[in-house]
Amino acid sequence: MTARTVFISHAHADNALCDPYDAALRKAGLDVSYDRDNMKVAGSIPQTVGDELKARTAFIIRLTPKTVKSRWVLHEIDTYLHFWLAEAERRMILPVMIQDCEPPAIPAPLKYVDAVLQTEH
Repeated sequence: MTARTVFISHAHADNALCDPYDAALRKAGLDVSYDRDNMKVAGSIPQTVGDELKARTAFIIRLTPKTVKSRWVLHEIDTYLHFWLAEAERRMILPVMIQDCEPPAIPAPLKYVDAVLQTEH
């Protein structure tokens, strides 16, 4: 079985929050596209992101209040949905809630993973 290639969508304001999740996926052996280390210097960001979205077989959306307000993240979701609808048998979408928020509309069969860390009061 071939390892999944993963694109991580998140808000830049949440980089510190998302970095440990990225590290855990890499440690598990996944090939991860995470914009903190995959953007080409002096390259076209929209072109690079589009190429990565097309190439990846899994799309993880890190859901936070900042993510659901990011126009760029919503664009990434729309773009990956286009590829997913054409090739659903080889692609997957995994919304992961890491902070409480109202998730964006996603196709009905998809559910999000609740990974919000609960703290004791």
